[in-house]
Amino acid sequence: MIQFSRLRGEPYLKAYLYHGGKVIDSWKWNVIMLS
Repeated sequence: MIQFSRLRGEPYLKAYLYHGGKVIDSWKWNVIMLS
């Protein structure tokens, strides 16, 4: 999932900022991508 976040750095950053700068766990990131 770390590799995926690097490949998709921009949307990962957007999600990071959207959640108030909190560290997003891998399972939460999966939920975000599937939603």
